[in-house]
Amino acid sequence: MWSSCKAFNSIVTDVLVNNRVDQLMEFETVIKRHRSDLLSFPMHKESKSAKDRQLVTRADVEAISIPGLSQKILLTRDLIEETCKLSDLFNLN
Repeated sequence: MWSSCKAFNSIVTDVLVNNRVDQLMEFETVIKRHRSDLLSFPMHKESKSAKDRQLVTRADVEAISIPGLSQKILLTRDLIEETCKLSDLFNLN
């Protein structure tokens, strides 16, 4: 699930942090591939919502709406736990 994000992070880190100029062409390809994701990334940070957190923590028994999906879905307990950890780690809603 996270493999494309990990690959993106790896190539960006190699080029920008480790100065691996031999990977510039791959870097450019990856940036082009993820262009729409990068442009749609929110530049402002929503404040955390206790209501949203409750909805997510109960999403294994009560289906929730996910932006971009037309129907409500149930989430696995593992995904819920990982989502909550990422939310806490990066202070995201």
